[in-house]
Amino acid sequence: MSAYVVYQPQSGDAEARAANTRFVRDAFSWLALVFPLLWLAFHRLWFAVALVLVASVGVFLLGGIPGLAWTIVPLDLLIGLYVAVEGAAWRMAAAERSGLSAVGVVEATSLQDAELRFFHGRAVSAARGTDGIGAVKPRPLQPVLPRPAAFSGDPLLFGKH
Repeated sequence: MSAYVVYQPQSGDAEARAANTRFVRDAFSWLALVFPLLWLAFHRLWFAVALVLVASVGVFLLGGIPGLAWTIVPLDLLIGLYVAVEGAAWRMAAAERSGLSAVGVVEATSLQDAELRFFHGRAVSAARGTDGIGAVKPRPLQPVLPRPAAFSGDPLLFGKH
């Protein structure tokens, strides 16, 4: 299961907020590892596209130096690894820069499952009259007490048969 961070605008009615809801999967991306520039462009992270493009050109130029041609593949994989690991954080930062606020986290196996869980949790909390995502009143913690037999000479505990 993956964690999806849910972003919504703070203002507007419920329908407008639901229509502008964005789910960002907080996980490693294999596509970003293999195709970092395309993955960044698909998610409209233009500044990151420019930085990765400059880094890739630098690696290509470094590989043109005699004796350093072997560095192209490992350094390109290193760039892809960085994008695959940090890409979700860049998407979250872009969502916050666009005026959206994080309203919750949903664990799900797919985007569709995350949407169902989030909006179903909202519907349940609205029916209960709570303001959180499926929020319920927390129960007080109960102390765990040992069984009384443990202190009264229980033969299984003290080795008496």
